[in-house]
Amino acid sequence: MLRIIAVIKTLGKKNLALPGKVKKIYQESNENFLRLIEMIVEFNPTMQEHIHLIKNEKFIITTLDIIYKKS
Repeated sequence: MLRIIAVIKTLGKKNLALPGKVKKIYQESNENFLRLIEMIVEFNPTMQEHIHLIKNEKFIITTLDIIYKKS
């Protein structure tokens, strides 16, 4: 977790975008955030395990979007 936060802080300090057009890891067109995560995964066994689960679709990542609706 600390490594992911460090990546976000580093990109933010340089005003570099986090998301790219592609949202999947290990895609040729990945940009800043996912490229740095891919690099960290090479050296971190815990993250390797998580990425392995993501790539093999052993769990689903979802995001919640809360929108305030004016009546």
